Amino acid sequence: MTTHIVVENHGNRARRFAAYFTFSLVSFFLGIDVLVLWMTGGSFASHNNAVFMIWLVGLVGAVGIFQLYRLAGDGPKVAGLLGGTLVVLEPAHAQLKQFRNVATEAAIAAALPMPQLFVLEHEQRINAFAAGPAGGKTVICVSEGALRKLTREELQGVVAHEMAHLKFDDVALSKVLASGLFGLLCFTLLGKLLLLAAAVGGATRTKEGAGAGLLLAVLGLAMLVTGWIGYIAAGILDAAVSREMEFRADAEAVRMLSTSEGLIGALVKLGQQSGEFTDDSLSDRLRATNPMFFGAAVKRYWFDTHPPLLARIRALNPARAAELETIMGK
Repeated sequence: MTTHIVVENHGNRARRFAAYFTFSLVSFFLGIDVLVLWMTGGSFASHNNAVFMIWLVGLVGAVGIFQLYRLAGDGPKVAGLLGGTLVVLEPAHAQLKQFRNVATEAAIAAALPMPQLFVLEHEQRINAFAAGPAGGKTVICVSEGALRKLTREELQGVVAHEMAHLKFDDVALSKVLASGLFGLLCFTLLGKLLLLAAAVGGATRTKEGAGAGLLLAVLGLAMLVTGWIGYIAAGILDAAVSREMEFRADAEAVRMLSTSEGLIGALVKLGQQSGEFTDDSLSDRLRATNPMFFGAAVKRYWFDTHPPLLARIRALNPARAAELETIMGK
């Protein structure tokens, strides 16, 4: 199977998971509506139900749009907020010159405008990220640790991986998915508020208002439970989309460079850095630690936003992955 076909396959899988994510949101809205109709005895085709659905979709949508606005911004703004320092056009330091040369080569291979380059000077671990919208001001930022610890070929693999994210506009899709998740999370918070209001009002409510208070409590509990179910389901799909985008970026980086050795070398060093490829971490060695994404927290299993490092290496070079498994004693 050619690299081009692999890139397309991972792109198709990412789009399919994104469609599933959208379907989960629609199912969430319908599920809430069915619960409310069951509790109130209303009709699906009624005017009140239409108003409720508009309110429901509007609430989650407004919160999601607000989060999308918060995440919006060009690449340099994002890099600056995360502590990045701009790399000038003609840097004096040899490592920065190498970074700029490698990025220029990757931009030409990807047929993209040259992004602005930033360095996280106080980050001593190997790390990198891309930011910025397609057609706008984009950046690639690497850590000081990446410049010091990676060879030129390995740095080239990392930069090409991030350039692939820019090429496919993965940053924009990630922001949209994150905004949808935030909207669902806020819906669960609204359920908590309704439960709290019912509990606080219960102490002073008259007997006549007891029924309304119970309905409020049940509605709040239903919103809380269904909101969490929707949030978890959407979170799993969001992570699946992210993993496929990582596989696709790896494959595209190899296609651009016509070699996988540099990227594999960087992934191995990331594994060593995280303890994933050491003898004393056998139980955790196949779990993702969100490499190549600055500031991400460690997640596990279905919620991993990055594939396990060994799985990424296996997708690029099965023989190299088998060698690593032998070294680790698997």
